[in-house]
Amino acid sequence: MSRNLLAIFLLLFAPGLLTAGNRWSSSGGIKAQSVSVKVFGPPAWPLGLSYGQMLTERLSLELGVGLLSSGAGFDYYLTNPGEGRFAFHTGFYGGYIYDSYPIFHIPVGVSYFGNSNFQYSLNYGLLYEHLRPGADPNSSKFSPWLGLSISKRFGQEAGYSRNESATDEKNIVSARAGFVFPLAGLGYERLLSPNLGLEATIGFIGASAGANVYLPAMRPGQLGFKTGFSYGVMVIPMIAVMTSAYVPIGLNYLSRSNFVLSVDAGPQYWPSGRDYLLGFSVKVGKAF
Repeated sequence: MSRNLLAIFLLLFAPGLLTAGNRWSSSGGIKAQSVSVKVFGPPAWPLGLSYGQMLTERLSLELGVGLLSSGAGFDYYLTNPGEGRFAFHTGFYGGYIYDSYPIFHIPVGVSYFGNSNFQYSLNYGLLYEHLRPGADPNSSKFSPWLGLSISKRFGQEAGYSRNESATDEKNIVSARAGFVFPLAGLGYERLLSPNLGLEATIGFIGASAGANVYLPAMRPGQLGFKTGFSYGVMVIPMIAVMTSAYVPIGLNYLSRSNFVLSVDAGPQYWPSGRDYLLGFSVKVGKAF
């Protein structure tokens, strides 16, 4: 497999290496957003797509969906990617294999920034794989792992968006549905700041409450990351009362006309059955 990975890596890098003598950037920066094709590396394993967002000139968040797994994480550039074509980075990623067990990955890698805002990356690191029930108890949970990616960067330059005005709206009313408690309902969110909101949702046979964190701060016309925590309850009369704790990881978009679209997924824990399940939700609303 190593020989095949090396061949793929050279193919990904070839366009940029052929133009390595050209000037890096007219302004010395990189675009803050990216869409990437991931090969072998978690969390989008073994082949998938990811969306990335630079929060600072060195810190990037990423959300990926692959054929067999999905997840999120961050990269930290040890050398400033705006000062040269090559930059070294490390980070941490968490993911979820679709047949119900988590993975964690600590990569160390190098990126090459080519022309036309393309980025080519090679990562090597340690993978932790939570073994599924019934697996060989003598099997190691740790293994080395190699990953490749090719990214197209776009948007404003990293760090520039911090100078833009964040939203002044303080309230969001929305409809939400998904595999979290409640399964469908109406919600109200109070934005304490453009980065932080408190939210409550009421459904037909359930309710939830929690907090949302937006990275970067919510801005009209901008796409950004969303995470947080919520605790939900669902009441089935005469049968059961079920609760769940949910950690969403997803994307949030606030339009210039203040409509909100949010999509997230993440781990949820059901105390009644002591089960860890994959949750997801979609929210459509209006900020005012």
